Amino acid sequence: MIVSLVVATDRDFLIGRKNGELPWHISADLRKFRSITLGHTVIMGKKTFLSIGKPLPKRENIVVTTDKSFYFPGVSVFDSLEGALDVSLACGAREVFVIGGADTYRRAIPFIGRLYITTVDCFIPREEGDVLFPISDIDMSDWNEVSIECVPPGEDTGGYRIIFSCYEKKGGLKNETIS
Repeated sequence: MIVSLVVATDRDFLIGRKNGELPWHISADLRKFRSITLGHTVIMGKKTFLSIGKPLPKRENIVVTTDKSFYFPGVSVFDSLEGALDVSLACGAREVFVIGGADTYRRAIPFIGRLYITTVDCFIPREEGDVLFPISDIDMSDWNEVSIECVPPGEDTGGYRIIFSCYEKKGGLKNETIS
């Protein structure tokens, strides 16, 4: 099973606003996210799920939280990322996608074999956003860039230039148990 991480950041690796929302609404990024994750399992923290507000359609939705009372129809809940990954593997998932937030990304880094990084060519002021992707926890010298696509500014990019990059861990992708 491939464990992939999907994230959209600004140039300073900002991924969220103080109110729990994304710093932008970019149609091109949402389409790319949907095309990558459709038909697969998506794993997220509780705050990310609550910011979305509902299960993502045509995907197995997993929320990782220590809140034992958390329940939402159509969502599987696990108290650990490792448990969610082990069950996904046991159920035959070929690729699962960790989709946020920052704490969930940080916990997932040791298991990641593929990175999908969308860079929005802008800088969001820190007074508008305070959630950062933990890029310093990833040694990019351990990764090979396997694809890159640049999309010029336009209506479906929110007026920003967008860069879609995909990286794979050097040494190949592994199919093994997690815990």
